[in-house]
Formats: sequence, C-alpha cells, structure tokens
Amino acid sequence: MMPATGIVPKGIPGFQKEAMLYNHNPVAAKDLLKQAGYPDGNGLPPLVLGYDVGVGHDKAAQAIQAQAGEVGITFNVASYEWEALLDRIQAGEITFFRMDWTADYPTMDNFLYPLFHSSSLDNTTHYRNPEVDKLLMGARRELNPGRRVRLYRKAEKIILRDASIVPIGFYTTNRVIGSRVRGYIRTAVDDTPMERVWLSK
Repeated sequence: MMPATGIVPKGIPGFQKEAMLYNHNPVAAKDLLKQAGYPDGNGLPPLVLGYDVGVGHDKAAQAIQAQAGEVGITFNVASYEWEALLDRIQAGEITFFRMDWTADYPTMDNFLYPLFHSSSLDNTTHYRNPEVDKLLMGARRELNPGRRVRLYRKAEKIILRDASIVPIGFYTTNRVIGSRVRGYIRTAVDDTPMERVWLSK
C-alpha cells in the first residue's frame, strides 16, 4: 500500500498528484482540537472506529487508533463481520469506520460517483453536496475528455475539502514474472488481460 494523495489513485486518467488539502500533521491537529475547545483531547469523549474482520484490517484500525492518540483523541476499535458492519453504518450506529473501495472500471467516475453522489446506494457516509452532484452529473454527460476530467477533478477536490472521508492508502500489488512470460500487464484496476499473455520459447 502507498500513501493516498486523494480519492482517485495513480494510473487512472485524471489522477491528481496532490488532491488532498490535509495531511498527517499532529501539530496542526492539536491546534484544531484546542480551537474546538478540547485542548490535548481533554473533554472529548472516546470515539469508536468500526472495521470489518479481515487480514490486515485490524492493523489499519490500530494505526489510526495510535495516530489519533498522539494528539489526545481516544479511539476504541471494534471489528464486525462485513454484513453486520454495513447494517450498523446504515443504521447510523457507527460514525467512524474503515472501508476499502475497488473500482470496476479505470475511470474517475467509478471512484467518485458511487461513493459521493447523494443518490448512490454505495454512499455509505451519506455525503450530500449539491455542487458535487452537479459536477458529477455534468461530467457523465460531457463528451469532451479534457472537460470531463476537469469536472471530475473539481468534484474530487471539493469532496476532499469537505473531509467526509480520510483517504489512507492506495493498494499496490507485487508479482513475480518468469523470464519467458511476454505481454503481461497489470491494469489500473488490478486486472491482468490474460489473452495478451504468451510464453516465449
């Protein structure tokens, strides 16, 4: 996994190298807590971070817990089976939760529309921003590739400014390929078109 710079990962047309306004900055976080009336986290009740049971998910939750603790925020972590986690999120019983997203197509739309358009069933954070809705729908109707990307990029920056989510990392994969293998590629959505692969003599 590599540190996320936004919502849309590298390799997707329209990727923005530094889309996020915010980064890991404990000093700034402490200052914001103080401004909010919770100096060093004093007076802030413990928060709960939910995540789904699975390989490595507990480590991610513990890392978030540890980094929040650096500035005085107490996170209790709670693991759930996938369906139970979704049920609790939909019921509004979990405010903070960790999730993955894997796109089906290598487009900005496949990362932005499902997760952030107000009418999407995959919008688990219940994010609502009429300007973002308008930009996403405008991008879907736009036939010019350059103008379409500009609309998606603007929407991504607004979403990140609103901070309904905190992107943590982009998944990466490693493969060991034999010297006789030809035509092997890994696409931006982590697929391999096997019809292109062949073996040399």
